[in-house]
Amino acid sequence: MDVNVSKSNDVVIVEILEDFIDTRNLFDFADNVYPYLAKKGKIVLDLAHVNRIDSAGMGAVASTLRIIVRRGGNVKLCNLTDHVQKLFELVRLHKVIEVYPTREAAVESYQSE
Repeated sequence: MDVNVSKSNDVVIVEILEDFIDTRNLFDFADNVYPYLAKKGKIVLDLAHVNRIDSAGMGAVASTLRIIVRRGGNVKLCNLTDHVQKLFELVRLHKVIEVYPTREAAVESYQSE
């Protein structure tokens, strides 16, 4: 799985450069995202390139939140495509993980915490 990792102040931005997150690439997702789930870390997952996600993929995204919250940090999502946004709303995952329309908005949201 291709990812692009950058930093804005103390926020780590992980941009997923894949068309899908599903059972075929769950281990790649974990290998590329989990190393950034440091104690008290602030993570933004940019899903602009992700057009398809299945229940296993949504579970992997939810797991990132579970892992980092236990360590005192947080994960926020940004740039969801319409299809992915609708799926997150359908299963109400957007009620559990904060979703922002842009990367900048997601990063700025950490400043008010």
